[in-house]
Amino acid sequence: MTANLYTEQVGGPRGTAIVSLVVACRIADKHRSRLPSVKELQDDFGMHRATAYRWRAALANARGISTTSTTPGENTHG
Repeated sequence: MTANLYTEQVGGPRGTAIVSLVVACRIADKHRSRLPSVKELQDDFGMHRATAYRWRAALANARGISTTSTTPGENTHG
């Protein structure tokens, strides 16, 4: 059985920051030109829905993109 390199913490709690940095770099690299959907993050990185929402919000914040919409009926969450 191979380890999921995207989400598994290696080295215990002290390795958490390193794992987060690796995940952040991989998400940013894969989605350079647009904000990924929650479903894409779940499928690509094997994360839970709530985690995908947090990563999407963090990426949007880092890029200065709003995740709220002024267009009625537009799904901004995923």
